[in-house]
Amino acid sequence: MNRTPKKRRKAVKEVCVYTVVTLFLMLMVFPLFWMAISSIKPAGIVFATPPVWKFTPTMDNYKEALGYGSRGWGSSIPKYFVNSAIVAAVVTVTNLVVGGLAGYGMARYRLGKEKLPLLFLFGRMLPPMVLVLPFFLLTKNLQLGDSIFALVIAYTAINLPFCVWMTWSFFLDFPNEIEEAALVDGCNKFQSVVKIIIPLSAPGLISIGILVFVACWNEFLFASTLASVNSRTLPVAASLFITDEAILWGPMTATCMVIMAVPALITIFAQKYIVSGISLGALKG
Repeated sequence: MNRTPKKRRKAVKEVCVYTVVTLFLMLMVFPLFWMAISSIKPAGIVFATPPVWKFTPTMDNYKEALGYGSRGWGSSIPKYFVNSAIVAAVVTVTNLVVGGLAGYGMARYRLGKEKLPLLFLFGRMLPPMVLVLPFFLLTKNLQLGDSIFALVIAYTAINLPFCVWMTWSFFLDFPNEIEEAALVDGCNKFQSVVKIIIPLSAPGLISIGILVFVACWNEFLFASTLASVNSRTLPVAASLFITDEAILWGPMTATCMVIMAVPALITIFAQKYIVSGISLGALKG
């Protein structure tokens, strides 16, 4: 007799949950949707009131963003794209190597137990604005102005505490018996790390690497402060469409879509590694 009211309450609860989740997703996706349609709108109707929903899509904004338009505003953006790719790739590899070795050492040899990893985590909690001036003075004294190397140093220092903390927590629960079995089979310490631990840890390391890459790819504050004409990255390039006369919303949104495309593609192609890394973390937790 009480099954029907229970089923109704369960159905109402599910409807409420799905409604809240749907509204939340719509709020999250709408800015991206607005930016996407703004990037293909003709000039002059991006902020038309009321909004114009029926229009003929155009690729002129992307041509302007890439420097092939009539005004050539984005003629250097392909170069800035390469700068962003080089900086993000170098920082990601450096963080995985240095942070992975540090995390492995602290996990295997219990260096500082949990106090030393907490120090790394506290370093990640520092507001970026606090670090801008010291890094600016450092790069100036080292005569690294307008250099990609300055961004590599800054991004490596900023993201390394996060990478060390994540790899430490990952290797902390890694079965020690697997490494001991490799040592018994004749591998030395270095061989066991290279041939056994790294391949088995690949999903987690790739997941950490993607997070570091995206953080470097999207970073704006340090890039706008430390980089000049030759070492600008894509986020800084998008801000160049803010001129004294007007804000070129079309080319700016087109540039932002190009910036978003790279992390999105990386996430899509590396999805299986991300899922595997999350699954490993869930099983260990």
